[in-house]
Amino acid sequence: MKRTWNYLMKMLQSSFLRNINDEWSSKLYAMFETRAKAIRDNEHLRLCDQLEFTSSPIASDCAIFPHLHQQYLSLSGLVDECLANSSSEKWKPLTKWCTEQLLSDDARLRPNEIKAMLLLKIYYDYYCQADNENLHSIFEALVEEVDELELREEKERVFRAILEPEKYLIGYNDDADETNVLNGLFKKTFRSEDELYLRHALMNLMASIC
Repeated sequence: MKRTWNYLMKMLQSSFLRNINDEWSSKLYAMFETRAKAIRDNEHLRLCDQLEFTSSPIASDCAIFPHLHQQYLSLSGLVDECLANSSSEKWKPLTKWCTEQLLSDDARLRPNEIKAMLLLKIYYDYYCQADNENLHSIFEALVEEVDELELREEKERVFRAILEPEKYLIGYNDDADETNVLNGLFKKTFRSEDELYLRHALMNLMASIC
């Protein structure tokens, strides 16, 4: 199967197909490569579980929020870049980018759009891989440096629950009086493939109305 997949990917990049229809072969290769990367990176999150603008390689193909496609790629790259930086001001590039998007003359993004993209990025790429411990400081940086995002009250509770569920998600730590099915569903160790899609759907919904 692996040899067949590799053959297909090489074939799509071949001069033979590119001479016939370069645009078609390039788009198909990009689509398959995105799918392959998603499978390699996160076995518990499928492409069909994600909002389309966060995973499609072609913005025009996005049925929902196509204008956020390129912006999400920029934000996603910045989060990864900042996280790899060990300095005390590692989130500076991200907070600067957010401020520029909100305060530019053409107001490229609204606060709720940036909040939605941040929530999805954290959930898709870190929470689903139980790898969000190093993200705890992102919220404080955003609150302190990007006041225009209005990360207060309900929004604060949502972000803190995703960033530090052990501390902020009620019932997460198996408290008998507070534990329920929903608490269990949001545990980072939860791996039931038959039910995990429900959690993905809930997160997509929360981000959409953020």
